Amino acid sequence: MAERTRKEGWGYMIHNSFKRPTNRAPDLKGDIVVNGVSRQLIGWWRVSAKGRKYLNIQLKPALVADDTPTPPAEGRIRTGWNAPTEEEARRVRQYDRVMAALLAKHITQQDIADELGQSVATISHLRSALTHYSWSRRQAAARLLEHIIQQANYGCGVPVQDNALDPDGLDPDGEIET
Repeated sequence: MAERTRKEGWGYMIHNSFKRPTNRAPDLKGDIVVNGVSRQLIGWWRVSAKGRKYLNIQLKPALVADDTPTPPAEGRIRTGWNAPTEEEARRVRQYDRVMAALLAKHITQQDIADELGQSVATISHLRSALTHYSWSRRQAAARLLEHIIQQANYGCGVPVQDNALDPDGLDPDGEIET
């Protein structure tokens, strides 16, 4: 699907589904085109001293994905048929991009855990679980990452590149990878 281009000076703001009464995340978030560049726009509803409701906004630069290689995970070394794969490295890079984007939008691991019904410990250990020695733990981590990516894409508008994760080892055409 082709990406829709927006006019100069136009943008949008949507309700932040990760917002909780106990956190400082913005109430609204979105994008606006300024000087031909798409930039992040976030806002908080406030009440003035006279009791008038107003929108406090902040304009931020758009995030750019960082494709730097991820250092190997610490812990047991996996060799032979269980050696780390390029797919696992891609998932870790994708995890790093998503978490950086969510953090930039003031969305914490607690917010993510609450939204997905997981513990904060599960979310905070997800990066190491993506490269864990246990195959089943890696697969569970990949499925959880997919849920986080879906929520980031649809719930808070965080664009994630290379979103075709398949924890069952299928390529986008549905063929089993060997």
